[in-house]
Amino acid sequence: MTDENKLRKYTHVGFVLSCVFHSILILMGSFCLIVQEHFPDLSVELAINIDLYEGTTSFPPIDIFILPLNLFLALFIAGIYGYYPLFVGAARLVRNILIKLFKLKNAETVDAYKQVKDINNEDLVFIILNIVLSVGFFELGIYPKIHTVVNVFMTAALCVLIFVRPKIPKPAKTENDENTGERL
Repeated sequence: MTDENKLRKYTHVGFVLSCVFHSILILMGSFCLIVQEHFPDLSVELAINIDLYEGTTSFPPIDIFILPLNLFLALFIAGIYGYYPLFVGAARLVRNILIKLFKLKNAETVDAYKQVKDINNEDLVFIILNIVLSVGFFELGIYPKIHTVVNVFMTAALCVLIFVRPKIPKPAKTENDENTGERL
C-alpha cells in the first residue's frame, strides 16, 4: 500500500470515527434529557433528579447551604449527562460535516490528513473532558457507569487511531532546493 493510499484511508477512517463519536454523544445526551423529562421515576434511579428535601438536616443555618448545593448539583449532573454531550456532539458533528463539504472536498490528501489529524486530537480532548466531568458520579447509578464506559471505549478507539497514524512522506529534494541555500 502506497503512502498516498495510507493517508487517504486514515483520513476516511478518522473522519468517520469522529462523526460516529459525536453522534453517540448526541444520542447519550438526548436519552438523558428525555428520561429526565418524561420518566422522572427512572431519572431518580439514574441519579439525574436529586430530591432537594432528602438532604436537609432541619437545622436552618446548615440547610441554607445544603439546599442550593443540592439544586446546583442536580443541574450539574443534568448538564454533564444531558446538555454537554448533546450540545458538544451536535456542534462538533456540524463542524465535521462543514469541514468535509468545504475543506476536505477538493483538498490534497496531505492537507486532508492534517485536518483530520487535528480533528481527532480535538475529539480526544473533548472525550477525555467528558470522562473527567462524569467520573466523580460513577457510583450514582447505572447510567453514569454506562456513560463513562462508552466514553472510555471512544477514548481507546481514538488513541489506537492516533498511535497508528501513517507518517507524511517528506518531499524528495531536488538540485534546485539544495542550491537555494547558497549565499549570493
